[in-house]
Amino acid sequence: WYNVIKDLLPERAPQSRGESKADKMRQSWKWYVYIIECIDGFYYSGMTWKPDLRWIQHLSGLG
Repeated sequence: WYNVIKDLLPERAPQSRGESKADKMRQSWKWYVYIIECIDGFYYSGMTWKPDLRWIQHLSGLG
């Protein structure tokens, strides 16, 4: 497989001209995973990049 892949890829990757806007956004976003124990004893898990907002949504019944 190495020879097949080697023949398909260029010997050297093109040089980057700096970070793209998408790269910068990707680096600035942090995702959080959370687990909440509900009143009825069940657990709810989720993920968000705005944990404070998500917590408020859960407390207000929007989660």
